[in-house]
Amino acid sequence: MARFVKKLGLFALLSVVLLFTLFWLSGHPPFREWFAKLTGSADYKAGEGEAEQYIRKVAADASGDVPCRVLILGDSVCNQMFHSLQDCNPSFCIDGNNRGMTLAGEYLLLDEFLRHHNEVTDVYLFIGTDMLRSDIDTIYGYQYVVIPFARYDMLERLAPETIETLTELYGSLFLNKTVACMIGNSSVGRKLYLNYLKEKNEVAEVGAIEQQWLSETARIYLPRIHALCRERQITLHLLATPQADNPVNTEQVAAMRDYLETSEYAEYFAEYFQTLAFYPEEQFADGIHFGGAYNTQAYFNRLIEELYQEQGYLDTLILAE
Repeated sequence: MARFVKKLGLFALLSVVLLFTLFWLSGHPPFREWFAKLTGSADYKAGEGEAEQYIRKVAADASGDVPCRVLILGDSVCNQMFHSLQDCNPSFCIDGNNRGMTLAGEYLLLDEFLRHHNEVTDVYLFIGTDMLRSDIDTIYGYQYVVIPFARYDMLERLAPETIETLTELYGSLFLNKTVACMIGNSSVGRKLYLNYLKEKNEVAEVGAIEQQWLSETARIYLPRIHALCRERQITLHLLATPQADNPVNTEQVAAMRDYLETSEYAEYFAEYFQTLAFYPEEQFADGIHFGGAYNTQAYFNRLIEELYQEQGYLDTLILAE
């Protein structure tokens, strides 16, 4: 009996070692692609990707030739409108990203940028009302906050409250850099873990309460973003991205404005609602992003002029098609 137990234990140990080895191989080329196809995980893009790209951009050291004086951050609509203008604006760092990073991610991007640039005069943060209401999402939070910022050793810069939230969502083990990178580098790992989170999230959402007009994440990081800029005598502009004109949006914006203008956060929104404008819903592909004939830099230039430059913002930004 003892011999059988030893053999069983050895078999179990070898099985664990084999599975770990296969998982490790699934996170490294060329094995990554083979395992992705073999397991039907090819849709789960592994390795450094979109979110890491945003971090790399702000982490680029300042150039002595053309000092970078203005930073543009924001959600995916900001990215849609501004990203093509980078090449003709060398004194700007244009790093629009997406709502999944939340204001916690915007804070980390700003903090990293200011560690590499010391001649910054203005920071523009362009976000829609959805981002103001967004906390870290169970699924997107792991892909756009945990994996990329753990990879670059930046998670520790988050507020203790956020670390506590991440720990509740994922467990401290999955915030570890080595573990997060192993999952992020493997299509198989992403598929298994993200599907697990999806099932967990579906259970957690039963009976979920209605979103607040300003999320807990926004309440934590708007003051921190302002503090970073104020400490360095940088002018921060929190501005709105265009919204689709429909009854739901207009009612929500009116209610949000009434709340924020009388809240303890009112000072952060002195400019925001001045630039919040509605455009016909048919211009949007999905209710958020512009589509079809309106998804062109020529049209975005018109919006930038109407919404921002005519109000005195981005006066040095060159609008090239």
